[in-house]
Amino acid sequence: MDPGTVLRKTAKGLEEMANRTFRLPQRARSVLIVVDGKLNLAAILQRTVDPAGSALLLDELVEQGFVESISTTATSEQAAPASAAEGSAVDLVKSRRVAASAVVDALGPDGEILAMQIEKCRSAEQLLDLLGRSQDIVRRVRGAKAADAFAQRAGLAP
Repeated sequence: MDPGTVLRKTAKGLEEMANRTFRLPQRARSVLIVVDGKLNLAAILQRTVDPAGSALLLDELVEQGFVESISTTATSEQAAPASAAEGSAVDLVKSRRVAASAVVDALGPDGEILAMQIEKCRSAEQLLDLLGRSQDIVRRVRGAKAADAFAQRAGLAP
């Protein structure tokens, strides 16, 4: 697949995200979370822990009908931001992706709903509030050490 190919979830992919109807394995589901209809293949793979493995998973998701390509073009994230506001938007997108991945890694499948809420954050303030609550959840479920690791990975701790 061309690195400039923009991918989006199909109806089947959206159904899996909402209801886990098809019971995708956790790694495939984590890659599916990153697909948003705006990012190209190269940008998606940059946001994953294992880009080579994620590329194979994306191929499988396309073959299985969870993901489809919508165009082949460079995304605006690959170009330098034209303004500070545009740069902030890119930072928010990246922060949401990293935080959603950190939640899923910390909580497993039980963190999917929280990860989807993180993906929907529209401001840095909203994201920080949700990340603070997420850290509290991780602390209650997995303990202080896991909560500290989550905070570090999600960008809450220096």
